[in-house]
Amino acid sequence: MIGNSEELDGVQRATSAVLTSRHGTYLGASFLSELDRAATEEGALASWLKKHPAMNEFSANHEFFKPLMLTVGKVIRHTATWHKLGLSIGAALMSMIDVATDVYTISIYRSGGFHETADLMTLLVLLSLALQLAMVAAVHHRKKRKMMIEMFGTVTFTKPAFNKFRVLTNAKVESHAIMPPVSEMMMFKMCEVFSESIPMSVIQVVNVLEIEELDLLVVGALLTSVVFVAEAVSYMTYMKDISEVSR
Repeated sequence: MIGNSEELDGVQRATSAVLTSRHGTYLGASFLSELDRAATEEGALASWLKKHPAMNEFSANHEFFKPLMLTVGKVIRHTATWHKLGLSIGAALMSMIDVATDVYTISIYRSGGFHETADLMTLLVLLSLALQLAMVAAVHHRKKRKMMIEMFGTVTFTKPAFNKFRVLTNAKVESHAIMPPVSEMMMFKMCEVFSESIPMSVIQVVNVLEIEELDLLVVGALLTSVVFVAEAVSYMTYMKDISEVSR
């Protein structure tokens, strides 16, 4: 990649009539960099054209250029990559850790004699799982085999990985599904956040404030629930806001 200051100065000064192949190498790398930072390909292209007057001039003179770059940007942003696979696996691991810390906290409270709190927390975990299964059944009920696979992913806490990967790669709406992947992911997150993560966070805050001897793992479980809520709400807001239709 050509990224030194002299090359950058040359691109900024050049007009579309005198751009060379060396400029093209730099400009291509610059566009990829903008795609990594921007929420949409439209935002990436606007920022890229603003930084490079020569390309802005070229775009103004040739109507085909902007649609071409938007198409290229969309394809690049939605291509399956190892990075997107890693992000998807991370989403599933975060959900697993959240549930695992909740189960540990429940066992601590039960062994400490806080049976009512432990029972309430257990009920919230089961309620979250039941709502997620009901949501999966509603989305995929037209195809029983697919519904069973999605339900298996739900009870093994691996479904968040599949949900996120479909969204990151802009997967098509399957013929049997009643909503697109992004809406399914939102509904799945909402079931977990509002029926389990938020109530569990409130319960654990109250208990941490009342308990005399703190268990570091219990505090860690509380922080995990809070982080999960913050991440889920922020990501849902982000995914809806970057789409003009959804916004």
